[in-house]
Amino acid sequence: MYFYSSVACRTCPACPTDLSPLEVSCLFNHYNQQLPMKIDLEQVRKVAHLARLELTSDEEEKFTTQLSSILDYFEQLSELDTSDVPPTTRAIDVSNVVRPDELQPDPNRDAILACAPDQDGDFFKVPQIISEEDG
Repeated sequence: MYFYSSVACRTCPACPTDLSPLEVSCLFNHYNQQLPMKIDLEQVRKVAHLARLELTSDEEEKFTTQLSSILDYFEQLSELDTSDVPPTTRAIDVSNVVRPDELQPDPNRDAILACAPDQDGDFFKVPQIISEEDG
């Protein structure tokens, strides 16, 4: 991940205030290798606010612990040498696993239509939602 404008760290006094694109090849590595990443209660509250979630104080504490554990796990993963591992989008190769989309008559068509509140022959009849002026 390369940045074409200068990037300011602003997370700790030890980091330079302005990093040029040549000095930063990957911001993730910069944070992950130099700074211990922990989630605090304020960050959980901020994310909950942005996601429009109402969390109880017990949930805030629980998520603070859980998210910090997840970041600890990523710190462990960053210790692995992945220089010989090609980039992938998933762990296993997956191909299209759905069945072909083929039109087939439903054997329960009459039973389904019988449950409809209103029908017109072989069709469900529904209230009009678009006026003729809109269409």
